[in-house]
Amino acid sequence: SFIATAENLYNKITGYYDLIDVFLCPSQAMRNLAINSKINPDKLFVLNSFIKESFFNINPEYNDKGYFLYIGRLSKEKGVHYLIEAINKFPDIKLHIVGKGPEEKNLMELSEKLNTSNVTFLGFLSDKEVEDEYKNCIATILPCNWFETFGLTIVESFAYGKPVIASKIGAIPELIENHINGIVFQP
Repeated sequence: SFIATAENLYNKITGYYDLIDVFLCPSQAMRNLAINSKINPDKLFVLNSFIKESFFNINPEYNDKGYFLYIGRLSKEKGVHYLIEAINKFPDIKLHIVGKGPEEKNLMELSEKLNTSNVTFLGFLSDKEVEDEYKNCIATILPCNWFETFGLTIVESFAYGKPVIASKIGAIPELIENHINGIVFQP
């Protein structure tokens, strides 16, 4: 954080940002953050992240096999530890966790410590296996506790016809209409 702050300060002092014609922001939330950082709003344009063309050919699945799904990087800012603690209070609700990352071992240890029998860690999966997880879940959950710049897994979940339960932070509220295509909650 210190290095990023120092770099940003250096770029502002030297006028480096003035040499850039256009900044592309993946969401309005990111654009607002850039404006708050004193970047010229006339140079800021929103261009949402892209999904693979194959997602446009998906036939949504509205059936499920009785589990919720977290899919993504296993790192602290994604808030998966909060999800495991919460799901532990509801032993009849199943959770599949797909992904790898620096917190994987800690999350598995937390799950073991809490004696959760309803959480399944699936690790890294092939595209076909990920597709099956999306198609068979009730909904996906994105419990971020850090600014999310776009939330690509939200769009992917929608492509499969699945609602998303996610933190109301960063760009997430731009994608989820509360109680329409998902639920947002305070992180």
